Amino acid sequence: MLDRDPLDPRLTFYLEHRDQIDEWLKLPELERQAADVFFRSLADPLEEVASELPGSPELWRRYESPWKKLLLHMPGWKYDQPEEPIVGVAFEWNANKHGFGFAYIGLWIDMRRSELESLRGQLIDALSLEGFKRTPYWIGWKYVPPSQPRYWEDMDGFAQETIRALTGLWKDTWESIDRTFKKWSDGGAG
Repeated sequence: MLDRDPLDPRLTFYLEHRDQIDEWLKLPELERQAADVFFRSLADPLEEVASELPGSPELWRRYESPWKKLLLHMPGWKYDQPEEPIVGVAFEWNANKHGFGFAYIGLWIDMRRSELESLRGQLIDALSLEGFKRTPYWIGWKYVPPSQPRYWEDMDGFAQETIRALTGLWKDTWESIDRTFKKWSDGGAG
């Protein structure tokens, strides 16, 4: 008989339960898919609520990239071609990487165009976003994780909570964004 060390107990546990563990390893992908469907489902109720918000913003939906987005914006905060928002209050999630706990809200700006750098700077100066992080595309963003540890037991409540977070940020910032955007578009870009 060969003299061998016993297998690591973790490995023997895995070998005994391989089928179930391998099945469980697929669950994060299932969560990502469910979160994507859930977050997309917020668009229609958000659009209904948007008409009652100050300024009556429009809702822009972007689903074609991994970074899915629902964005509230005023009609004038857009490019002519393509007709897409330049700036707005957004809810975003990455459908390829994360599940329910990693969506975020914030003030988004389309920095694919360098001429928007001055607008970005003016918005940073005009807005105080405590507790928000900044990136090139975000004047400020923060996660909006579920407030309840067992949020899946009340998905309607989680949906309402998420919509309230986004609409609350809109109410707090839209006038400053609008004023800054108008100043910038009227030639106050420097």
